Amino acid sequence: MPPRVIIIDDEQHARRKIRQFLEAEFDVEVVGEFSDRDSAVTGIRTLDPELVFLDVQLRAATGFDVLEEIGPESMPATVFVTAYDEYAVRAFEVHAVDYLLKPFDRQRFRTAMERALARLAQREASSQLLSLLQEVRAAVPAGRGLKWILVKRRDQSSVLLQTTDIHWIEAAGNYVYLHTGTGRYLHRDSLGMLSARLDPTQFVRVHRSAIVNFSFIQQVKPWGGGDYEIRMTSGDRLRLSRHYREAFDRALERS
Repeated sequence: MPPRVIIIDDEQHARRKIRQFLEAEFDVEVVGEFSDRDSAVTGIRTLDPELVFLDVQLRAATGFDVLEEIGPESMPATVFVTAYDEYAVRAFEVHAVDYLLKPFDRQRFRTAMERALARLAQREASSQLLSLLQEVRAAVPAGRGLKWILVKRRDQSSVLLQTTDIHWIEAAGNYVYLHTGTGRYLHRDSLGMLSARLDPTQFVRVHRSAIVNFSFIQQVKPWGGGDYEIRMTSGDRLRLSRHYREAFDRALERS
């Protein structure tokens, strides 16, 4: 399937130009156009695009506000667009795929898209690896998953954390945050690798950036666009992506 793309810019002619450049040369599906922060955030959450063209200057907000609202770990591949080059450094600080300075021509746009498609190809490879890890994880007999995790406190002392005390796990680059009833702990392990070592009857991945413990789920309700909201007993609200819904249902039956 072609990559799903969202265009976010408060100028209609700018959105039209990006769409025309996309449709002229690239096999993509433009699934939405938005002009302000609130609609952009809703669009990203409900339409689940793989790529976003994001204007830095929006109505009463900035593109960085959109990124902060979604969260860096949940943000799709992003190409920032703006008329002011002083934002370039910050754009790359938040791991933008590329940066388009208005007015840009077709060649510069093509370069940005080639970089974006290369990034998406890397994510696809990572997704395939994740599927393999999930298959391995599903084959782990009940009760034979990881029981304890060694974590460090802020004072650098170490403590053994029982996995049954973990409410949910949050991706943080090559690390994860383990959320418990007494706080959160930083642990040096990727979400995918840790997922493969946990008991599949107790833990399930619900998003590319989150794993939950069934024991601490309080409520699951529709979010929109095929996604669901999970409310934990701690009050935390997490997103169950439609891409993980089938695996979630299977895990729920096993648990």
